[in-house]
Amino acid sequence: MICLICREAETGTATTTVRLERDGLIVIVRDVPAQVCPECGEAYVDEVLAVQLLAAERSAERPQAADPQSPLVPLPAESVSQSAGSCLHARQVH
Repeated sequence: MICLICREAETGTATTTVRLERDGLIVIVRDVPAQVCPECGEAYVDEVLAVQLLAAERSAERPQAADPQSPLVPLPAESVSQSAGSCLHARQVH
């Protein structure tokens, strides 16, 4: 598909990092399958995967480690899986 942001290039299969934030809690998921624009770097995650990412973010809890202010949250890999479907836009973390 042609990138919706720059309209300069065809997106290609790659991976991206998705950053989700809720109530001061930041969840970062690396190596997310996406369609990425080679020109501007904008990433598009498929709809089913986007729903899974949002569900995983909603279920994430603050770690009960020594530092309660830590924004780092362990996210089990099995909570997000690859799937196919239509695309939703997701900004790539640079």
